[in-house]
Amino acid sequence: VLTLSILSRIVAGFGGGCVLTSLAIVFLSLCLPGRKASAVLVGTMPSFLIYALVIMAVFLARDMVRAWIWIAGGTGILTIAVLLLANRMSS
Repeated sequence: VLTLSILSRIVAGFGGGCVLTSLAIVFLSLCLPGRKASAVLVGTMPSFLIYALVIMAVFLARDMVRAWIWIAGGTGILTIAVLLLANRMSS
């Protein structure tokens, strides 16, 4: 039986995990020294590990609200960090 809690965790894990992992890759790519192509390549290497950890964290959360808070909080923090790094590098 697919309950609302399970469906919400699936959406949070796969959808939110994809967004969170993408932001983590961008953040890592901006932080790494060297040429941009090398930084992006090295930044994408841990992406499968990050994605798997996010999905596991969502399903290990005590309730679906806490899972969504983790996803939203991580996404918000990484978005701010990426914007600050991108603005700093462009100026």
